[in-house]
Amino acid sequence: KILYAEDIRALRQSVVMMLKRAGYQVDSYEDGIDLMLKLKGNAACDMVVTDNDMPILSGLEVLREIKSNPAWQHLPVIVFSGNDTIKRQVADLGGVFVDKGNIDPLLKAIAKIMPRAA
Repeated sequence: KILYAEDIRALRQSVVMMLKRAGYQVDSYEDGIDLMLKLKGNAACDMVVTDNDMPILSGLEVLREIKSNPAWQHLPVIVFSGNDTIKRQVADLGGVFVDKGNIDPLLKAIAKIMPRAA
């Protein structure tokens, strides 16, 4: 299962639809804080995909929080953002940066990390 955070509703719905078509189970959230609350509530997941520029908790903050917690640091985190100035920070924190310009690189990055659902 993928936990996905994106504050732009239309984009969130579109990405969720594409991920489900590709065979993945997805839970989506409109901000990083909502995703983290779900994760803290022991949500089972295999990966986190997050936008960076969100109003309450950014993707970098989500990544930092996940990788600093021993219970979650194994989780792959993809920051799916149009802000390529954060590539280095994402890599330094142990995440994967994927440019938001197209869904195909996101699908490829997810497929490399996690097999498709049955």
